[in-house]
Amino acid sequence: MGKSKPAAWQARSLVAVIRLLTATVRKVVVDEEAILTQNAASPVVYSLWHNRLLMIPAFFEKINPERKVVALTSASRDGGMLSQVLAAYQIPVVRGSSSRRGARALREATRALEEGLCLCITPDGPRGPRYRLQPGVIKLAQVSQVPIVPIHFTYTGVWRLRSWDQFIVPKPFSQVRLHLGEPIAIPAELSEEAFEAQRKEVLDRILSETHEPEDRP
Repeated sequence: MGKSKPAAWQARSLVAVIRLLTATVRKVVVDEEAILTQNAASPVVYSLWHNRLLMIPAFFEKINPERKVVALTSASRDGGMLSQVLAAYQIPVVRGSSSRRGARALREATRALEEGLCLCITPDGPRGPRYRLQPGVIKLAQVSQVPIVPIHFTYTGVWRLRSWDQFIVPKPFSQVRLHLGEPIAIPAELSEEAFEAQRKEVLDRILSETHEPEDRP
């Protein structure tokens, strides 16, 4: 009990800082595939790299506040902090990763998709390596038969943290553009070899559309 209060206090402080920062940022949504209109009634699995997490809650509030999104977070202490931050934005979570509660998290995430909710996942989280597509997102899309929609960001000015993922923080009054990529369908039946080939294909496609921002003074 004694450790929960500092964590809650830290989460509230972090939320306040995030809200202050994101309020200054110019947010632009690029939806060339019309995901938000043509697929408004269908669930999707939003996939983005871990180092681009910061702007997601603010953008989800902006692009479609009535479309319920569930986030998959790790069962670690950092995942608990992230869960508290997301709760401030009314974004529920499913907790688990490849190393902890993986099977249970897959079941809960699949159930959320079956209920018509969208899911947001960082396929290289929670500990990397950076830009390494873990098999969980492919398995989830395969089992649920819900397409993966890659989310990409472009920035006009950022800072990078000295973390394993080089976490990206947009600078105040900069512009951040969220790009919704073309949906990726995963076949329901895949051999072990075909599954790995599919994972590599999805990784190559996402990496080809990942733009590294430049640090600017």
